[in-house]
Amino acid sequence: MRRTFVDATGASVPLLRTVRRVVAADDAVAALLLEMGATVVGCAGTVEGIASVGPPRTPDPAAIAALRPDAIIVGVVDRVPDLADARLVAALRQIAPLIAVNLAQPEAATRDLRALLGSAADLRQAPPPAGAELPPWLRRVPAPTGRSRATQPGR
Repeated sequence: MRRTFVDATGASVPLLRTVRRVVAADDAVAALLLEMGATVVGCAGTVEGIASVGPPRTPDPAAIAALRPDAIIVGVVDRVPDLADARLVAALRQIAPLIAVNLAQPEAATRDLRALLGSAADLRQAPPPAGAELPPWLRRVPAPTGRSRATQPGR
């Protein structure tokens, strides 16, 4: 799954896989992510039950890399990531896609995060119960036989 996400800075961020595991750059970003049900594996700051990756807005790149996140979510100020300096931004981009959200506009930030995390939330849905009615297109798919095409009779 490859797609591009435009964040609050206006940057086009390539996403090579579904975003499931995220690291937050500060407590406010983590709070919004948790409210949305995201899987926050690390936070720069102190959030109970989540691994700390350093002080707010100055996370340790090595600590983040050890968590293997799918994305790093940061706040934005004047269309610039709200981090200590540009070198840190560059270092974090080497680890995972860096996505900026505008916390000063909570509705926009929530909408952006829903767009980012939506496909992961869809995948977390429970499978249909046993015996549930299958859609017509899926009923036509033949059951696997366990044999390759080369060993099937008549081929």
